[in-house]
Amino acid sequence: GFGMSQVIGHLDFFPNGGVDMPGCPENVEIPNVTVDEIWNGIVNFVTCNHMRAIKYYTDSITNSNAFVSYPCANWDTYKAGLCKRCPSAGCPKMGHYADTYRGVTSSSQVFYLNTP
Repeated sequence: GFGMSQVIGHLDFFPNGGVDMPGCPENVEIPNVTVDEIWNGIVNFVTCNHMRAIKYYTDSITNSNAFVSYPCANWDTYKAGLCKRCPSAGCPKMGHYADTYRGVTSSSQVFYLNTP
């Protein structure tokens, strides 16, 4: 992915660790065919992760519980299953309903989640 890994907001969400999204190519495969096919392969590789953000946002509107996120120090700790507890204010939901989270503070908070 080509997203930001820096923590910059009150709530920072890192779906799938914030790197490569499921369903997106991990490498550019350039077939030995036409210039158009080469171009389409490169465009798909570059844009897929970013376009996934649009899908996640629209999905969050129609399903308010789709992207429950958990506070965690890092992705590896989250993947190990050590961060599945919500704080007393509950867990925020990535996307359209993120602003309903009652646990917003003046400092940045990092949240992880898995997506389909």
